[in-house]
Amino acid sequence: MASLRVMSLPPSTTLPAIDLYLDQAQRARLLQIAHPERALQFSAARYLAIDLLQQMGVQANLCTQPSGRPQAVNWLAADGLSWSHTQLWAAAALGIGRVGVDIETIRPRKNLLAIAKNYFSAAEVQMLLSLPSPEQIKQFYMLWVAKEALLKAQGTGIVGGLSRFQLIASEGLWRLVVDDASSWQVQIWQLDDNSLLAVASDTIQTWQLQADSQISQQLILQTQS
Repeated sequence: MASLRVMSLPPSTTLPAIDLYLDQAQRARLLQIAHPERALQFSAARYLAIDLLQQMGVQANLCTQPSGRPQAVNWLAADGLSWSHTQLWAAAALGIGRVGVDIETIRPRKNLLAIAKNYFSAAEVQMLLSLPSPEQIKQFYMLWVAKEALLKAQGTGIVGGLSRFQLIASEGLWRLVVDDASSWQVQIWQLDDNSLLAVASDTIQTWQLQADSQISQQLILQTQS
């Protein structure tokens, strides 16, 4: 029942029309996007959500809650749909409970540790400080993509506080620490050398990742609270 779809977005990407599946607010928002690449990213994430719903035999009517959170009107879990996109990727996740998905691009940042100190827990910062530079950059983005997915699942986004969730690695094993009683889970895949995909939920479920055959997909982290 828990499915995750991802697709790459080369400039040549074309998609079927999705207007009929969007509510009025979503259609208006799409019409306001002047840049073709941004319109493609917007549409691709929703196209994947539509496809997942149709695979489940559910009528795909998409809207957003007042908070901006995606919702599939006819899906059994009100908070069970999430989507994300970057310049190069789009993804959608459909499951039960509260679900969040996020994609991040790994890139060098001069102020990486300063950002970590502002948004991560002291234990996570200490873990980053113990790593050599190349590994430090990747671990930073693993933390970031996981926390973004977890906060999307909560329905708060980054304003909910990235430090509410801690991901700590010890002797090759990851441990997820949260500040509520829910049984949270998070998984991270590496899509290529510089792209990470994370899905999170407050309901333990088995995620099936669907991707085009040419996309490399490696599960690099799986843990729960």
